[in-house]
Amino acid sequence: MDASEAIGIMRGDVSPSSVLHRGIAENMGAEALAAFGWLLSKEIQEAGVTFSESYGWRCHVWGIIGHGDTPLQAVLDAMEKEGKGNG
Repeated sequence: MDASEAIGIMRGDVSPSSVLHRGIAENMGAEALAAFGWLLSKEIQEAGVTFSESYGWRCHVWGIIGHGDTPLQAVLDAMEKEGKGNG
């Protein structure tokens, strides 16, 4: 968002959704591609990954359990935990 867009939002001349939507969509797309790549990696495929839906979504691989409101969020949570080396 540039300065003129920010000023327009503050004045009420520009809808925040028309400006912020691009960034949100780009972030979601990048996260989805990263999660898809992680799930398709050789190590994950060999270890096996399971999903379950019980009070939200769970993604389980290598003893790591990711939680989220959607399968994507569960995978991203598992990826983050795997990167930190804890489950």
